[in-house]
Amino acid sequence: MYISLIIFFILSVITLISLIVISVLYKKIPKPDKKHDILKKSVIINSVIFAILLALSLLFLNQYQVNKADAIKESNKAYSSIRSKLYDAHSILIDENNDIQETWSDSIYDDEDDDFSDDVQQIIDDNEDNNTSVILDMASIKGSIDTLKNNAKYTGSKFDDKLENAKDAEKTLSHYNELVTDPHGNYATFVSETETANNNMNALDIYN
Repeated sequence: MYISLIIFFILSVITLISLIVISVLYKKIPKPDKKHDILKKSVIINSVIFAILLALSLLFLNQYQVNKADAIKESNKAYSSIRSKLYDAHSILIDENNDIQETWSDSIYDDEDDDFSDDVQQIIDDNEDNNTSVILDMASIKGSIDTLKNNAKYTGSKFDDKLENAKDAEKTLSHYNELVTDPHGNYATFVSETETANNNMNALDIYN
């Protein structure tokens, strides 16, 4: 659409320049001269061509403005959706992370004979629906990011910062999700890594 608009605009300018040149020559040549009749026809033809090109340019410009307005609305909606899905997924992972840390801590400091691995796996199993929700939220975030990318041809640089914020959010959320759904290492390492990941989530620009 944008390229077509530029092409029609350039053609309109070229035709207009030709029309002006021919019109000047038309006025300078005496009327009885055959060249005068040829130039007269050229003026008429160029005038028609210019009118058509101008009309098409205005039509494309109007459609471009409509598409741009729609793209801005879609991009704003997509960005809001990313923030909403991000918050939902983040909240779920915080709760699951707290449960895992508590279970892990109990296995270390309590005198019970519970198997830590089994207890943690039980937490993950109990959170299966929540984990599925996080996966769906992440898929939705990716879809919204694609919307921002696809609309860039109309929105230009207007959403560049928001797109980068969204990409950063997706990457940070994915890392936090991997840590929580696949606990490994020792307790201190797990606590340190998940707390860092959670702090990184809270520091995301998209939340501001």
